[in-house]
Parts: sequence; C-alpha cells; structure tokens
Amino acid sequence: MMLICSRRRVDPDYVRTLEDEIAILKQELAQAPFSRRTILDDDMVHAQGEPKRSSEEDGAVAIHDSMTTAIEDVSALIWRMSLDNNGDASFIGPSGNFCFPVTHWDAADFREKRKAVATPTASTSGAPHIPAPWPDPINILGITNYLLDVFANLINPIQQFVDSETLDQLRGDDLSHGLRLVKTAALAAAALVADGPQSKAICDEAAAAFDKTALQLCRELPEISTIQSLSIMSWRELGLEQHNMAWMYNCELQWICKE
Repeated sequence: MMLICSRRRVDPDYVRTLEDEIAILKQELAQAPFSRRTILDDDMVHAQGEPKRSSEEDGAVAIHDSMTTAIEDVSALIWRMSLDNNGDASFIGPSGNFCFPVTHWDAADFREKRKAVATPTASTSGAPHIPAPWPDPINILGITNYLLDVFANLINPIQQFVDSETLDQLRGDDLSHGLRLVKTAALAAAALVADGPQSKAICDEAAAAFDKTALQLCRELPEISTIQSLSIMSWRELGLEQHNMAWMYNCELQWICKE
C-alpha cells in the first residue's frame, strides 16, 4: 500500500510578512533601554529552549492554612454527611447563612431539655401551649411581642422568611392555622438572640410544640405557611448546631415542595 504525503505549500507573502515583523521587533529591541532589553533577551532565549520559571514560581509563598480551597468553599454551602470516630453518621448543615453565634449546647443535655419542655401538648389550632411559671398573663403577651420584634427586626430582614404583611398579621389573636404555625416557628427562632429566662422558656416551648406536630402538619397542611415554618425551624436548628434536626426539617420541606 503506497502512502502519498503531500507537503504543505509555503505562501511567500505570509513568509515575507513574518520576516518584516521580526525585523521590526529587532529594531524596537535595539532601541529599548538596557534593562528592558535584558528581559526581552531572556524571554527570547527561553522561548527557544526550556520554559523560564516565573518569579512567582521561584519565590512561591505557601498558601496559609486558614485559606480554604474552592472545594471547601462549595461544601460549606451544601448539606454533607460526617462520620465520627465511632462510626456514627451525622449531617452537617450549610454555613454562612447568617446564623447568630450562640453558646454551644451539649447534644445530650439539649435532647433532655427538649423532652422536658415537650410535655405540654400543642393546641388543636397549631399554636403552642405555653405554661407560664409567672402569674401575670400580660407579661406573657409582652414577652411574646418582644420575641416577634426580635424575629421581625433581626432575623427576617436578612433571611426573608415571610413578607411584611404576614409579620403584621402574626401579632393578632384570631390567626388561621397556617399563621399560627408561622408564629410558633418565629417565636422558636427568636431564641437565638433573645435574652432572659422567660424569653428562653417561651422559645423552647414553641420549638417543642412545633417539633411534636411537624410531621402531622406536613401531611395535613402542605401549603406555603408550612414551608415558611419549616424553613424558619431549619434555620433555627442550624444556629443551635443541631444539624440532624435541621436536616429533618429540610427533608420535610423538600417533600412538601415536591408534592
């Protein structure tokens, strides 16, 4: 079998143009200052031989340990599973979601505390039953309004869970089933920035009431208010570093969105 190799034809005009450009470059090199000429000469030499190492490579500075890689930056925005030394799996929620810094709670103590405050049942309307260790009901109303102010002024402007009209409706008494659910979640979320034992008690009771009825509400009330409430509670659990609870609320939220 005979192979026929055709040589590429050389264009005389193209060769002449290249020669003219080379001549112009040499002329500019001859007229350039000595320091610049040395740099250009080095570049021409290395262009014909081995590639020249840049000054950045010669004096490369090691990346500081505190600087995260692109993979770590992306992983911080998504859910991921973590395996402990004993083999237990846990879900780690996304960071950088404007969670307020809080004191880290021990997981076992937190579960015991949640069981303790979960004893009172939620009302049939979806609002938490809040037992008052203090006899003044006006004080309860004042603390509830304070917690709603915390949610409206410090949390919702950043997270945009609900609109301003809904925030105004949460302060009413005759609320629909969905609005009561949103109000319960808002009171629970205010625990991240609320101060005082009475405020904490109401927040914990609201969280326990929501936790007890969350699955039932997903089945019976798959609407926007439930999605908003689950989003608020997922954000709250992330702020308290309760990643598994946040993962559960997030999964329930996704299930409603797919329905």
